Amino acid sequence: MMRSRPALLAAVLTAGPALVLAGCGGSDGSDGADGPEGAGGDGGSTVAVPPPSAPTSAAPALPDGVTTTAAGTELGLGEQSTVAWQVGADRQAVVDLTVVGVQPAPLELFDGWLLNGVADEVAPYFVTYAVENVGDNDLAAAAMPLFLGYGAEGALVAASGFAATFEPCPSTPLPTPFEPGAATEGCLVYLAPSDQPVTAVAFQATGDVAPVTWGSVAPR
Repeated sequence: MMRSRPALLAAVLTAGPALVLAGCGGSDGSDGADGPEGAGGDGGSTVAVPPPSAPTSAAPALPDGVTTTAAGTELGLGEQSTVAWQVGADRQAVVDLTVVGVQPAPLELFDGWLLNGVADEVAPYFVTYAVENVGDNDLAAAAMPLFLGYGAEGALVAASGFAATFEPCPSTPLPTPFEPGAATEGCLVYLAPSDQPVTAVAFQATGDVAPVTWGSVAPR
């Protein structure tokens, strides 16, 4: 279990934007859907993955009897936290969140997917998680502010999305609907720099508060 990472991750150097991957050339993984070459290309429509909400220092309004995990808490994979964040202007999210596993993913799984010309520079990872809505709002299509931490300086990268179904790890937002009491399991795809060690998974809802982190990460 990681023991000195929260202070490092709190001083985030970069929170990389989500990359939307598109199928090309009739790959089995693309379901025949064409799309742009990554997040900014031309072509067909994509399934947009909402980015995590902009950091805010406002204190969350929690349901009665709910206490969130303290900022800076270090957890082992499989340990549960209770976390909160703002979804848009009018929804407060409060969930029980467990990061179950972090595994390197072979690049071969991305054959037929356009990687914005960076296939030689990235190392893909799958992060699996379990989440239950313990708040008062429907969190339909909300994107959790979960990031993959890498490098000695604790930089963060956001999850990537796909323009069509990616069976090995869908990397989608929460289901619709996702009402109070609902629970689900999911998998997110991250593309970290291939020359940097991956160190943790971080729940980073606000830029001025130390994240809740999970480690350790399987070696590549």
